[in-house]
Amino acid sequence: MSFETFFGSNGFNFYQLVTPYKGSKKFLLYYRIIIFVILCYGLYTSIYAYENPNPEETKRHQRKVYFAFFTNQTYFMIMIYFLGAIFLHIKDNNGTLKGRVSNSIIHTLIHIFYNMVFPLACIVTLIFCGVMLPNLQTYYYTFTHYAQQVIQHVLQSVFLLIDWFLITVPSKATHFIPTFTIGVCYLIFVQVYHSIYDHWIYKFLSTSNNGWYYMYIGVIAFWTIFGLIFSFIQNFKNRNRRYVSDVDSTKMKFSEV
Repeated sequence: MSFETFFGSNGFNFYQLVTPYKGSKKFLLYYRIIIFVILCYGLYTSIYAYENPNPEETKRHQRKVYFAFFTNQTYFMIMIYFLGAIFLHIKDNNGTLKGRVSNSIIHTLIHIFYNMVFPLACIVTLIFCGVMLPNLQTYYYTFTHYAQQVIQHVLQSVFLLIDWFLITVPSKATHFIPTFTIGVCYLIFVQVYHSIYDHWIYKFLSTSNNGWYYMYIGVIAFWTIFGLIFSFIQNFKNRNRRYVSDVDSTKMKFSEV
């Protein structure tokens, strides 16, 4: 079994990313442009919050960890998701969009990316709401701080949920593997970062906490189960839909799911 077949990417093409299940391509393009503009504002608020942190915390550590936060890493992935989709729309409008890239590995990685970003965004929202929000200190917040928390931790999942619903992209249970791998790699990254800077990116991942290993096992298990659940939800969403074929995009032929 090839890498492409293992992830079901042989049934994936770029026309699926620009063709909505409901509405027109033009509507989907406008939606993505508006969301990308909002995300750009969210990036500004994120940098602002980074430069204006809790005054009780040392800026020495704050200035080292901006891109180390999983939230920020995921946020850039979300921006790439929408920017890449807008680029595909432009090529489609110009009649230069092809259904796939010639390299099957790159094609599969793009397919994995567009299957992976939404569940990762949801993980950010769930962890933020379940672990960090109850202990959030807001006494020093400005409007920009609040906007950063809402856009970067909550609305980003809503934006992707709408986009995810509108498009029909094939998925397999094996798509939990990239989500699981990213989770494990990030936990390793946290350890390396701590060994270099003597600072925990997220306090709940500190190995000085009682039962920290249960937390790590729980995080990995959650990442794995969530990835599996999402793949099944994705297939459930697509069960009565048709995948856009790249055989003849101009006539919009379809293949059965």
